Amino acid sequence: MVCCRTQETLIKIAERDAVQDGQPAERGEASVLQLIGVGVLVVCPRHGGLRLNVRTPRQEVPCPKCVEGRTVVVCPGCDGTERGLAHGIPGVCSECEGAAVVPGEPCGVCEATGMVSYQLLALAMADEAATQRFTDWDGDDDSRPGIPLFSCAKWFRSREDFKGRVRFARGLPLEPDSRLADAAGPYWLVQLLDADQQELIRFHGVAWGYIGEGPRMLACILSDALPGTFQSFDAAAVWVQSIPKGQAWEDR
Repeated sequence: MVCCRTQETLIKIAERDAVQDGQPAERGEASVLQLIGVGVLVVCPRHGGLRLNVRTPRQEVPCPKCVEGRTVVVCPGCDGTERGLAHGIPGVCSECEGAAVVPGEPCGVCEATGMVSYQLLALAMADEAATQRFTDWDGDDDSRPGIPLFSCAKWFRSREDFKGRVRFARGLPLEPDSRLADAAGPYWLVQLLDADQQELIRFHGVAWGYIGEGPRMLACILSDALPGTFQSFDAAAVWVQSIPKGQAWEDR
């Protein structure tokens, strides 16, 4: 749900950024409204019954890691060659019927449902891109600071270990003399915390306070790790972008 005043603040920020980029201010407002969505009016719980627009949560999509809830493995009958014995005669493999693959174990990503949320799809795609394009990556975004792709891939690979234990999140701007701050720009630290507010995992590649890839990836992580706090990616995205850029924050 998008607070009415948060929506106004986002529009002002986007209009300012649009003007600085040499674009009409209206372009900024349009980008915010496109993100938030329109058409559903509810009562603002914070500001005396003021109304606001919210978007219907994005629909689930097919899981990218399986087919209808089951993983896919190379056919053991033909070892992926598609050839074998059919009724004792050399030909198309009868076990996979020429497909070279067969259904494997139930998928752990979608819990065998065959469908995933928008944010989980984005996380899975980030992990696949990191795996295919950066074969030497060690799995920790600390080694690739300031790049959202690696933060999402890091969470995707760790989510089964931590997801049920995450209770809070915190964002901290790093000090100017930090080893992660260089000429490429400032890097910020995001921590996911347990019930005792102890750090479970940290990220160095996501950001907040503007409309861009860093905040989008942070919204993916938060909405996946804290579904009780952020009921959808859209809700997390609007909240992330409403935080003043460079300001420390805590989600309690």
